[in-house]
Amino acid sequence: MAPVRGWVNLHNSDQSHNESSHRWPPTGSALVVDASTALELQERERLRIGFDLHDGPTQTIASALLLLRMVRESDGDGADGTLIEVERLLAAALDEMYVLIDDLHGRPFEVEGMVDSLRVHSLTFAAGSGIRVNFTVDGVETAMSRSLRIAMFRIVQEALSNVKRHSGASRVDIRLELSEDVVRCIVADNGCGFFVGDEIAVRGQRECCGLTGMRERAQLLDGACDIDSTPGVGTTVTARIPIWRG
Repeated sequence: MAPVRGWVNLHNSDQSHNESSHRWPPTGSALVVDASTALELQERERLRIGFDLHDGPTQTIASALLLLRMVRESDGDGADGTLIEVERLLAAALDEMYVLIDDLHGRPFEVEGMVDSLRVHSLTFAAGSGIRVNFTVDGVETAMSRSLRIAMFRIVQEALSNVKRHSGASRVDIRLELSEDVVRCIVADNGCGFFVGDEIAVRGQRECCGLTGMRERAQLLDGACDIDSTPGVGTTVTARIPIWRG
């Protein structure tokens, strides 16, 4: 078994899980889910999956195929070492596919609840990235819609994915704040940071669909997601989603 490279600190000041039922959306609520926004968010998610497949396992498999062609065209010199490298690349591609599949399935929110799902994801992220994670919870998890749990989980998931791919951070702090009326989560890293407006304008859809998607997930549930970043200091993602009850 490969060694665990990450480090995670978990702290919960007061947490329990209540599975009592409630209605979503609440009767008489002013919340209106914009169907066009929902479709756009779904399309962005498809784009993200496509990018992850292209930049991850597809590139790894392409490298393995290139090495196999080199072996076929050679006189056999160094073939054993090359085949060992091909085996390593294919195993890595398989691991990447398992990660993508697990991300698509998500956590069993009805069983674990949001706090436990985020705790497990923090552990998994720390082990896979080598980045130190400090996960804290303030408050008690109460009954909330599955839509809210999924939205918050996906926002944190995307924020951590950006930390791993772009920030060069050595540490990320995740703070989940729970009250009777709202769920708030803050993901802050000590990475390279960036100018948010310039990043979206320059990189465009390919690199920034994740940033926009986080905001849209929160907005669909009448919440908000703010992204603050300073070059050389780090990035903070703050998501806030109200808890609606009928």
